[in-house]
Amino acid sequence: MESSVADLVVNATPVGALGAEPAHPALPRLGPGVLVVDLLYDPPTTDLQRRAREAGATAVGGLGHLLEQAALSFELWTGTPAPLDVMSAAALAVLTDR
Repeated sequence: MESSVADLVVNATPVGALGAEPAHPALPRLGPGVLVVDLLYDPPTTDLQRRAREAGATAVGGLGHLLEQAALSFELWTGTPAPLDVMSAAALAVLTDR
């Protein structure tokens, strides 16, 4: 069975999270020109991201998405700009200490 072709692949499921199933059985063909967005942020690099990069695709994780959502919430709650650099450093410290 030939796999499908896509320019963008988004994982918005828990597949690939710590303790979840690591496989993505129905992936389209991955390679140069394909952007893979895995909204998971823990683990920092997922099996999907690794597979995409090995195939020559661009892959990004979900930490930036999480931080931007948190920053917007912070600004709505406090009325002041979020300290995104501090938030990012704290998140990275927690993830790298594991």
